[in-house]
Amino acid sequence: MPAAHRQALAARSLSLARPADWKTYCRRGIRYSLCHFQNLLRRDVLVAGGLAATPVSVEDLYARGSTVAALRLRPGELAFDRLAFRQIRRERPARA
Repeated sequence: MPAAHRQALAARSLSLARPADWKTYCRRGIRYSLCHFQNLLRRDVLVAGGLAATPVSVEDLYARGSTVAALRLRPGELAFDRLAFRQIRRERPARA
């Protein structure tokens, strides 16, 4: 691979000292927290019902209100976890 092509593909590392990176850093943190919680929810479903119980979409996963309510925030990721929780609550289907 030519050096110019490699350089074009190289990602610039994020720095909290660079204000332009703050938005990207925050989005990334929220995305990681969201994936963490989705994996916990998926694990609970798989343990309880096996592969046959795997939901088709994330909305079906969120519809299980009791499991979403049981999620706990992690102290080291508190800000991102709270924002991810808010996103889960927004995307969760309304209860009848």
